[in-house]
Amino acid sequence: MMRKVIRLSLICLLVFSLRGTAFSQKPVGKREKVVKHTTIGKEVVGEITWMNDKYISVLYQRDPQTGDEYDILLPWNKKNIELEHLRSVAEIQKGDIVRVKYEEDYTLYDTKREDVSRKAKVVGFVRKGTPKPPPVESEGGGVLKSEAQ
Repeated sequence: MMRKVIRLSLICLLVFSLRGTAFSQKPVGKREKVVKHTTIGKEVVGEITWMNDKYISVLYQRDPQTGDEYDILLPWNKKNIELEHLRSVAEIQKGDIVRVKYEEDYTLYDTKREDVSRKAKVVGFVRKGTPKPPPVESEGGGVLKSEAQ
C-alpha cells in the first residue's frame, strides 16, 4: 500500500513537472533570433533627483501648468563613468544640473519581442542646483513647508 502511494506521488510529480515545459510559451529547443540590433547615442540635460552606486535619475522636463514631470532612470557604474567638468562623482549631488550622455540599445527578435536597454556613459556638470529654502517652524513646534518646496 505504501509503495502504491509513493509510486502515485512520483508519477504526479513527473506529470506536473513535464506539464510546465509542454505548455510553455516558447517551444523547447527553439531560440529567438535577432532581426535588428541598433545602438544610438543620446543625451539628456536636467536636474539630478536621485542617485546611488548603480543608477542616476535625471528630471529633464517639468510642465508648470499641469504639474507633470518627466525623468529618466539610467544605470551607471560610478567607478568607471566618464566625467566632464568634474574631478570625481563625489562633487555632484541631488539638485545639480547635469548633462548625461547615454547609449540606447534596441534589439528586435523574430518573435516580434523588443528589448530596449540604456546605460549612462558620460556625466557632465552644467551648474549647481538652486538651493531650497529651509523649512519654517510654526508656533506649535511643527515644521511647515515653504511654497518653493
